[in-house]
Amino acid sequence: MLDRYYRNMKDTIFDVPALKRTLDDLLHYPLKESARELINRRIRFGITDEEMAAMLIQLREEGRLCVVDQKQASAVALPQIICSLGIINEVVE
Repeated sequence: MLDRYYRNMKDTIFDVPALKRTLDDLLHYPLKESARELINRRIRFGITDEEMAAMLIQLREEGRLCVVDQKQASAVALPQIICSLGIINEVVE
């Protein structure tokens, strides 16, 4: 959504440098869990591209969008087991 909005606004009077910085952050850093939940919730309720861009810019300015801090990034970078499944092959006679 943000990329589409950025492409439409690029090289117009509405081209905002904060929008480009926000898009760059989204491409280079992982989202914070709270930001991910907020984005998913807003998409379900039908947010427009312009509203999404404004919300993401605001989250970035408040430091609530991406994990940019090296200390936080290292905590996120640790591998986590999300699901495990054990399968055995039993011969039934």
